[in-house]
Amino acid sequence: MKRPPRLLRALAVLTGLLTAGALAAPAAAEHPEQAPTPFYNSVRGEDGCTLFETSGEASWPAVHPPEEHRVAVSGVAVIRDGSDGNPCLPVIPADRQIEFTGHVNDWAAVEHIVPMPLGSADQTYAFDLVAPGGAPIEYVTMKICQERRADGSEWLGRCGPNIVIEQGAASEHCTFTADVTGQWGTGYAMQVTITAIEAIRDWHAIVALPGGQTLAHIWNATATRNGSELAIGPAPWNREIPAGGSAAFGFLVSGPYQAPPHLEVWADGHRCTEM
Repeated sequence: MKRPPRLLRALAVLTGLLTAGALAAPAAAEHPEQAPTPFYNSVRGEDGCTLFETSGEASWPAVHPPEEHRVAVSGVAVIRDGSDGNPCLPVIPADRQIEFTGHVNDWAAVEHIVPMPLGSADQTYAFDLVAPGGAPIEYVTMKICQERRADGSEWLGRCGPNIVIEQGAASEHCTFTADVTGQWGTGYAMQVTITAIEAIRDWHAIVALPGGQTLAHIWNATATRNGSELAIGPAPWNREIPAGGSAAFGFLVSGPYQAPPHLEVWADGHRCTEM
């Protein structure tokens, strides 16, 4: 049985549309989207008091060919007083810069620098790291350094800790618990316990106190007020935590208790997971 010419023409048009649609459909992503990896790093100036610090996140967006592989980085750079009430040396700290490096096959393939001149206000930054030829970046390193010499040369001690930022590595380094151990009409007490999944060289915590609340006392840690936040650092005896070990600190807050304050713990540039 012969098909009517009109049906043949309709089938031809439909076939053409399906073929064109298949050709126009976007290619599948080469790797699935994953949650961003948070990071933190800090270094003290030559006076022992000025604190250069940065925090943010890096993500590896899904790639649809012919798009290039990239790492999207965003964060904030802050310069603040980190004296914690201790005396400062009578020197002016050098300017700093944040150096991000993308690595391909353990080779430093691409670098991006965020300046941190002394006296500058808090600044936000956002950029993409793209390796030559669009090669996939396996991991990113980040450090806060003094500026290189005019000839581009470096020297020992120019930079602080070198933090490794890896895809999907947000919760593999450490965990913490935060418990309200007592409360009364004019205040409350909290204890925070940090557990190291991997060995920790340094840690800090950020506590956002609601309005009307102030820090009354802290133990096994140091604290600096930064606006509405408390920047909490380790005591000399619990700065380093061996793998599988833990360290605890606590504090008293004056003011009406409503709910536990927002609290973050960071260790070696990794954000710890609250349990």
